[in-house]
Amino acid sequence: MARFARILAGVFCLAAAHADVAPNPPKETEKVPQSVWQVAPDGTATHLQSTLVCAPEVAGFRQVHLQVYDRHGFDVSCGYNGRGGVITLYLTRLGAMSLDAAFADAKQQLVQSAPDAKPLPEADQKTFEGARDFLHLIYTEKNGALWSGIWMADFSGWMFEFRATYKPEAQQEIFDEMAELTRRAKADAGAHLALCAKSAVPERTGKPLTEDADITMIGVAAGATIMADALPDADKKDLPKSEKPGVWCAETPVEGFAIPLLLWHAVTADGKTQGFDRVSVTTYDTSPMLEAGAGGTGRIFDEIKNDGTTHFIVTLRNGDDVLVFGAWSGRPKPEDLGRLIRDFFDGRAKPLAVVNVKTKAITIYQGPKK
Repeated sequence: MARFARILAGVFCLAAAHADVAPNPPKETEKVPQSVWQVAPDGTATHLQSTLVCAPEVAGFRQVHLQVYDRHGFDVSCGYNGRGGVITLYLTRLGAMSLDAAFADAKQQLVQSAPDAKPLPEADQKTFEGARDFLHLIYTEKNGALWSGIWMADFSGWMFEFRATYKPEAQQEIFDEMAELTRRAKADAGAHLALCAKSAVPERTGKPLTEDADITMIGVAAGATIMADALPDADKKDLPKSEKPGVWCAETPVEGFAIPLLLWHAVTADGKTQGFDRVSVTTYDTSPMLEAGAGGTGRIFDEIKNDGTTHFIVTLRNGDDVLVFGAWSGRPKPEDLGRLIRDFFDGRAKPLAVVNVKTKAITIYQGPKK
């Protein structure tokens, strides 16, 4: 079980690296997928799937590692070292598992990895400020020389968890750190995940337009629309405004492909699902995004077809180039988008048009897509 292996690894790491719980000097974080953790030059790490931010230093504790435990960024952690203790913050999508079941699982794993661990008496089971909605349990280890604790809360279907190992006399400092990390996490990941939880998962049953006349027009119309969107605001004041994606919500893996693909949908500031999807690839570099969007060129086809169907245009931004791959009658199926981005990475994808937003060059490829 991946979660079992992940937590055990964390426990052994703490035991080995912090036998006396003295803080380690900061070390360069191992390379992590930029499609999961986006790391700024100053070391600030943002988890893209949740917007959780792990700062390089928080209240005197230094960030010392970032981890990804799955293929899509739904199970991650960042670790902090401070005087007298270490803290690992985990964020994991719960899926079918309840928070109570996850907590019971974590307690069992801790005892298996540290056989001498015993729960502290009830009178010593204290916690940090702002943790009223957390499940928690603190253990004593190594004849009382160390205390280890587990804290868990539900963030809109994601498990927000702390694992802390510390000297008993450092407990207040550990609690202060976890309180500050929780305050920050509720403001970023907590708010984002709550917004995404409000949105409805859209139906995706669309079919690609395959008529030669449609395919030829897609490249021309999409190229013109992309160029218009790239204009400075002052130059497009007389153009009709097109809706833009608001907040991107990580939804589900796109199954059936060797490469790890993740499906997202956009929502408005009040949690309403918009007519925009994207598929990302788990990569160590910044992942190109394949996007399917209604509006813009799609509206042109809405008017031409006049069949009550919303049309989506599928594009991929690759540097300064925007590749146009086609139009769909209805919201594209995830597997259709998965095949396109897979073929892009394999060098087999054939765009209908390429627009360079920097040079303003538009290349239209005539004829039907093969």
